[in-house]
Amino acid sequence: AASAEILVGPRLTLTVPVPGLLPELGGALDLRIATHDRMTAFGLGLQSRIDGETGLLNFDTAATWFLGASERWVPYAGGGMQLRQMFFEQTRVTAIAAQGIAGLMSARSGPARLFVELRVVQNLLAFGAQDSLRGTPRPLPIEALRFEPSVQAGVLF
Repeated sequence: AASAEILVGPRLTLTVPVPGLLPELGGALDLRIATHDRMTAFGLGLQSRIDGETGLLNFDTAATWFLGASERWVPYAGGGMQLRQMFFEQTRVTAIAAQGIAGLMSARSGPARLFVELRVVQNLLAFGAQDSLRGTPRPLPIEALRFEPSVQAGVLF
């Protein structure tokens, strides 16, 4: 049986949602369990448009597989799901999204691992649109079903 490492660290995100096109910045705290050939990841994150008009909180989980055995930089790919609480002006929406991940991780033998990822997230199921202050039902914004390509980078210890 392969031994597993537990890695924890911050991740920064730059997302350009479609529709929307105004960039959103964010951050997350990752917990990753890595073996020789794969990683299971859990993340708790938030992101917001610079003007504060939109944003979200999310919990994500993913499984990725290493695509090589280099000691310097190793590519990996996989996918997962996210549970999200999204905010659009005065509307709050709960959503479930699917994500695809392609990444590159440094020096798997070192004490700290740098990584950079391209992620694509598609909101699949959005429900429970409510007024953020009153809690009354609201129409579902079109942005609740948006597609989100992003570049993400972080460090794991």
